[in-house]
Amino acid sequence: MNKIRKWWAEGDLTSDGHANDVVQIINNNPEKIDDLLACLENPDKVVRGHAADAIEKIGREKPEIYLPHMHILLE
Repeated sequence: MNKIRKWWAEGDLTSDGHANDVVQIINNNPEKIDDLLACLENPDKVVRGHAADAIEKIGREKPEIYLPHMHILLE
């Protein structure tokens, strides 16, 4: 389990988990976006919800980061 996915398992859907930490990680290391996007397929709804929150926050700052991954987001 990657570090991001482990963080997402903490808490519940009323929190944003470690979204701000993950946003900072992705902003500093854009190549890690695949780890974040992989969390959208996790069977745990908390993991998926927290990942979606971080994806939204990153998209506000750097929407271009998702261009190569639009097919994943559109599913």
